[in-house]
Amino acid sequence: MSLRPVLYRRFSTCRTLSYPRITRDRNPNRGVSPLRHQAAKEPLSTEKYPLPVPAPVTSKIVTDPDHGLWGFFRDKQPLPTPEEDHAHGRHWTVAELRNKSWEDLHRLWWTCVKERNIIATQMAERKRLNPGYGEHEAQEREKVVLRTQRSIKHVLTERYYAWEEAKKLAEKDPEINLSGEGPLINVPSS
Repeated sequence: MSLRPVLYRRFSTCRTLSYPRITRDRNPNRGVSPLRHQAAKEPLSTEKYPLPVPAPVTSKIVTDPDHGLWGFFRDKQPLPTPEEDHAHGRHWTVAELRNKSWEDLHRLWWTCVKERNIIATQMAERKRLNPGYGEHEAQEREKVVLRTQRSIKHVLTERYYAWEEAKKLAEKDPEINLSGEGPLINVPSS
């Protein structure tokens, strides 16, 4: 006498118990009632109800042409052409910047900051779009801007040291009044 394993299946008159539930995400508890701990008698579907239709776009969104965020883009374009990207000038030298006023240096510094923001925005767009060009040119342009900023700092440091030396000399000079009261220069009467 040979013993064969008996294959059997659970017997139930309920359709949901006779077949194993297979869901899209393979979660066996999907759709199971937390109170009764049993699945729904009929499959849950959204096909009974029509899907919502998105509202038609009737008007285009109008933005302010002078919005501040356009400052992060050159000519309101996300990426320049390779020719535009390659065409840039040289950095300002320290000798050239020594002749500039405080206001000019201040303006040039913030122009450099704005240019670096534009370059960073373009690099982020290149990373997102992956056009295959412009990375080297953008890095070269950023080096030029950074050298200009370094030159501005150099000139301002020179001016600060010159001011400190002039202040020390003025403290030793008896003709200069640094107290803040009266005239700055005491002219001896003859």
